[in-house]
Amino acid sequence: MDKPNNKAASKPSLTYISSGNRNRIIGLMVLSLILWLTLVTLNGNPLGTLENWYTDHARHSYVSSLFLKDGFAVFSQPLDTLASQDNSIYKFITWPEMPHLYPLGSIILFLPFSTLLQTGANSHLNL
Repeated sequence: MDKPNNKAASKPSLTYISSGNRNRIIGLMVLSLILWLTLVTLNGNPLGTLENWYTDHARHSYVSSLFLKDGFAVFSQPLDTLASQDNSIYKFITWPEMPHLYPLGSIILFLPFSTLLQTGANSHLNL
């Protein structure tokens, strides 16, 4: 009788990362964390935006609050149309002629932040 081939029966394994490479990866992650925390700390904008570079996180929070009021219309109606009928405390309108171009998951992810903003949790910022 032939013996079964042990190589075919072996389980696949992940590639091993050497100790030196693991330390490099951890070092790069710590350096990245320090860089981003520094950027957030030194940023003077009360919304934490990077000025004209990236403001989607502020828009996502506002669209999440609109989703609670207007439902799936946020995906088909331009933002300025929905915002013109909205009396929210917090409004952040970018690309007013466009509906929400991101998946439903972005609304779910930003919904807690939206709720905090709409209840006045940021009222000390004097926006």
